[in-house]
Amino acid sequence: MTDMEPTAEAPVQESIVEPRNPEAAEVVEIKRTTYNLKKTGQAPVSITPKSNDIKLEPGDQLIRIYKGKLIEVDVLDSGYKWDGEIYPTLTHISWKATGYQIGGNNFFGLPTKRRGE
Repeated sequence: MTDMEPTAEAPVQESIVEPRNPEAAEVVEIKRTTYNLKKTGQAPVSITPKSNDIKLEPGDQLIRIYKGKLIEVDVLDSGYKWDGEIYPTLTHISWKATGYQIGGNNFFGLPTKRRGE
């Protein structure tokens, strides 16, 4: 097996069992892919990279699996929280997580804009 990044055509899937209701004994299995978005009060959903209909709001959580490591980023009013620190942009987080320069929207599978758009 190589250390290559999964592609959008063949995303990594990981089964995670999370309680639907903390008081209930019933659980639901959630399939997490490489790119996921969790809206407040909802289970994580898989997102298609570069989808144009994604709008982040405070309280949302971006979930990314990168080289087997789970990266969970909380969306705040004034930035993004990851690994106990607050960052002004997703790009700062993507650089720190990967060790090289990559755009934050690209890394998290979010829509990108060209300058001037």
